[in-house]
Amino acid sequence: MKYNITSIPKKLQFYGLIALSISLLHLFQFLLFSTQRARYLYFLKYIKKLKAAPIEKGSPTDYTVYVINRKKDIKRLKSFRDRACKLKVRFEVVHAIDCLVEGFDFSSYLHLIGESFYGGRNFPKGSIGSFLSHRKTWLRFLETNNKIAFICEDDSLLLAKLPLFEAAFKIPEDADIIFANPRMGEGFYDKESFEMSAKDLFSYYSLYDALLKICQKNVYIGGPGLDGYIITRSGAKKLLDLYDKLKYRMNNDWFVVFNSLCAAERDAFRKLEGSGRLDHVHLPEGASLKSYVMVPSLVDLADFETSIRMLDERTFVIKEQMKV
Repeated sequence: MKYNITSIPKKLQFYGLIALSISLLHLFQFLLFSTQRARYLYFLKYIKKLKAAPIEKGSPTDYTVYVINRKKDIKRLKSFRDRACKLKVRFEVVHAIDCLVEGFDFSSYLHLIGESFYGGRNFPKGSIGSFLSHRKTWLRFLETNNKIAFICEDDSLLLAKLPLFEAAFKIPEDADIIFANPRMGEGFYDKESFEMSAKDLFSYYSLYDALLKICQKNVYIGGPGLDGYIITRSGAKKLLDLYDKLKYRMNNDWFVVFNSLCAAERDAFRKLEGSGRLDHVHLPEGASLKSYVMVPSLVDLADFETSIRMLDERTFVIKEQMKV
C-alpha cells in the first residue's frame, strides 16, 4: 500500500513538523556552538593561514620534535610515525627509561626521588619512568642550540602540520612551558573566544586562567598531560633545577602545574577542583615556572588504552626497595 502526505491526519502532520523543527534546531546549535565545532573552525583557520605562508613547507628546521617511546611499544611509535609522515613532520625518538623492566636499577636516580609520593610511600613505577624519560628529553634538547622543542609522548596524535620556523609560533617571551593538548584548552573553544586568534596562528592563555575556565565548565581534569607541549631553554633549565631541589614527589604534569601557580592560586584551584587528591602537595610558595596553554591545540590522545605514565601504574615500589 502506498502512502502520501495527504493520507496522514493533519494533527500528526503538525506534531511531526514540530519534532522535525526541534531536531533541526538542536543540529544547528551543535554546528554553531559546540566545542567540537569550535575546535574544527579553529583548525580550519590555522591550516588556511599555514598554507598562505609560502615558506611553510616541509618539516621544522630550527626546532626539534621529540617523541618519547619505550622500545617495546612498537605499535605506538608506528602510529605516531604514520601520522607524522602524512603531515611531513620529522621527529627524533627518545627511548623511554622503562622502570617496569624486571630488576630495574634505581641507584642512578635516587637523588632525584623524594621520600613520598602525594604524601604516601608507594611510587608508581610507570610514573617514575615517565618523569625520567621527560627529564632525559630536556637534557637532550639543551644539548642543541634551539630556542624551543616540541615534546610528545608516543600516544599523542598530531592534529595538523607544524609551523616550519620557531618564530611562527610567536610564543610569549617569558614562556617556559606551553601545554599543546585540547584538555587544557577546553575552556577557550567557544564562540566567545573564537575571534581572539584572528591575527596569529595561535592564542596563548595563562595556565591559571585555563584551569579556572575548565573548572567553571565543570570539566574533570584527570591530568593536565604532558602528551604534547612546547618547552623553552629556560623552561628546561628551571625544571631540571626544580627537580634537583624538590625531588620527584608527584606526577610530572601536576609538578609543572603547581610550580606554575603561586600559593594563593594553588589554594583557589584546590577548592575549585574539589577532589582532595591534591591536598598533600606541598611546594615552595612562589611560582617558579611561567606556563601557558595554546589554542588551537597541536596534539590529542591517540586511541590507546593508557599513556606512557599510566602503563602498569599499579606496579608500585617504595623508596627502601629502590635502594636494594
